[in-house]
Amino acid sequence: TLMAPLSQAAILPAPVITKVFSCCDRISELSDEIHEQLKARLRAWDTARTIVSDVFTHQMESAGIFGSSRLADLYVQYVNNFEQSQRTLRSIDDVTEWGYFQKHWKLLTVATGCGDHTIASLLIQPVQRIPRYKLLLEQLLKATPEAHPDHAPTQAALEMVSAVAHKVNTAIKRREAVEAVYELQSEFVGGELVRPGRYLVKRVDDV
Repeated sequence: TLMAPLSQAAILPAPVITKVFSCCDRISELSDEIHEQLKARLRAWDTARTIVSDVFTHQMESAGIFGSSRLADLYVQYVNNFEQSQRTLRSIDDVTEWGYFQKHWKLLTVATGCGDHTIASLLIQPVQRIPRYKLLLEQLLKATPEAHPDHAPTQAALEMVSAVAHKVNTAIKRREAVEAVYELQSEFVGGELVRPGRYLVKRVDDV
């Protein structure tokens, strides 16, 4: 990830790196685990007997630190920190070392065929990962005969991932409501609107 070179070269202070990337390193580790396990199943593929669903249910059943699964905890935490990440990115636009780093990093990614992405556009990708897992399991379930030993477990895995997707969507809506308070604060004179736990329920503009 980008966190290591930024930290090693002291391009940004450690607290700023944490605000920008949140738990990206742990999400990357989790994604690598799932990827490697799926590749192992493909290498030993047996149409009649290979089971894939447990790759996902294992992650759902691994306890996280906030009382939910490890997978749910990481993605909800990432979503909750996402707007802070974007605000921090905007706040460091004028940091010279950061500007040089982005320029050279972008040249390197284009030259190596990794695409022409901004760091901001890459940071949105973890938010999109859970819906992709859900879509993968939906497609896998459709392609798995009811008599196959992985049909019922895949259905169970899909229900688990759907529950995580619901938690993530709830976190996104809550985060957007909190961000709306920040936006309202910029228009408001005469008081402090932004406080921990405060979020916008409804806004009614004057007609």
